[in-house]
Amino acid sequence: AAAAAAGAVAVAAPLAGVGGLAAVGLAVYNGRKAEEEEARLLTPEGLEEVFRRVYSREISEGDELTASYWTRVRGPLRLNLSATGLSSASAVTFADIKTLDDIVGVEVPKLRKMASPARGMYPKG
Repeated sequence: AAAAAAGAVAVAAPLAGVGGLAAVGLAVYNGRKAEEEEARLLTPEGLEEVFRRVYSREISEGDELTASYWTRVRGPLRLNLSATGLSSASAVTFADIKTLDDIVGVEVPKLRKMASPARGMYPKG
């Protein structure tokens, strides 16, 4: 029994070393793939792909406001992400998205309405 246990350890020890090397190799491979994917996403085409995937409903409905916002932010967004990298960006929470949706869908229209001249405010003539 002792000889069988010693034989199992003799076989398992090198396998554990191979498993450790495989884990290191996989981490390096995944790191390279992550770097390649980050570089691809930071191209104008990559960012456009993400925008189209996230806002497909708005695009299909012809939402000009969403398209206008994207036109304004895509250049600065790309420059900022290129300078800092995607890994430095913090994760976005559901609450963050809800807050932004409320700002864009509720607060901005309220502000636009407040800023536009009221009908009938100016005398005709």
